[in-house]
Amino acid sequence: MDLLDIKSWKPATPKDIADILLPQLKNTKHINLTLNSENIYSLHKLICTKPNGPLSLLGGNFPIDDFVWWDFVIINNNNFIHTTRTNLFLECSTNIDNENFSANNFFLSNFDQYQKEIHLIKSHFEKHSLYINHYKSYSAIVDYHYKQIKDLEVTIPNLNSHNITKSESKNRKKELVDFIKNSIALHVNAKSLILNCAFMTEAYINNFLRIFLHPFLRDRNEFLKQILKNKFETKLQSIDFLTVILNEKINMSNTIIRDVLKLMTIRNKYVHSDESSTLNKVGEVFFDGMYPLFDESKPLAVDSIQLIYNHPSKQEAIHFYEVSKNFIKYIESLIDKNSINIKSYEIMMNANPLGFNTDKKIYSNIYPNGILDVQFIFDKENPEIEN
Repeated sequence: MDLLDIKSWKPATPKDIADILLPQLKNTKHINLTLNSENIYSLHKLICTKPNGPLSLLGGNFPIDDFVWWDFVIINNNNFIHTTRTNLFLECSTNIDNENFSANNFFLSNFDQYQKEIHLIKSHFEKHSLYINHYKSYSAIVDYHYKQIKDLEVTIPNLNSHNITKSESKNRKKELVDFIKNSIALHVNAKSLILNCAFMTEAYINNFLRIFLHPFLRDRNEFLKQILKNKFETKLQSIDFLTVILNEKINMSNTIIRDVLKLMTIRNKYVHSDESSTLNKVGEVFFDGMYPLFDESKPLAVDSIQLIYNHPSKQEAIHFYEVSKNFIKYIESLIDKNSINIKSYEIMMNANPLGFNTDKKIYSNIYPNGILDVQFIFDKENPEIEN
């Protein structure tokens, strides 16, 4: 009886599992394997058509959503090896007549013996390349900055007189400190909010084009690259015939579209520091030689902080936050509900990382939103399951 050659083993049937594995559970050796799970899976496929363990038989249609992704049970007379891949690690339970039997050595020996066969089996697996979903990433950033500024108030300190009491002087100092601190907080979050709203909006359209691109264009990588390099406005004008789920053209005269194009303009002017644009010009001051002739209604301590940190304003930032959200809602209103389930659309647009099946040339949602964790907690003195 050759216990070290996997081909001397056979896949367990449900009856074998009931007759051999289950009655011997208390006497099994259990280890966590540190071997490559792809190789372990492929090795089992030499003798099993698919995972045949009890947990695989009880699992659902999407194993990645389960605590156990797959398990195999193979038997040799009354000996069994039960290998399980959970969402945490790879486990192996054995009950072998030979007390010197090592599961690690068993797998390593067979890896060496069946290298070519394992390589061939692995060549038939579907590969999913994983990419950052920048739309989802920017969405989180946008929501974060919006929460930071929506209740933030910047109060201008009262600097109308040089003649003040001691208590007024103390209050003035606090007002100035709070004004500077809140102005900086406003600037950091407002400017980041506007820029990331623009990034999120364009990332949304790029995702939309990639995921729902017309099937006959999916193999034309260079064509898709060129589309994605187009100006944002050009993408909007062509997205209805490049994709398969919109039931009408985008109305370029719609207020929502005009507002989102303005958002893109602001982003470009900020990024390129375009001094010819009124968006980057915040005022003018005059001098007579070296003598400043500034507006006396704006104390310099306040004016300098406002010029630096109050552009863009809180109102402008919140406005473009709403513009970006309304734009996405508008595009979603154009989706043909007969061509795609709206839930499927939401899953694919929000998948992060975003998978791409290189064989089928389609995008995929690989990672679940939540992971089920099962824990068996043992008392140190008495190794019985507590809960």
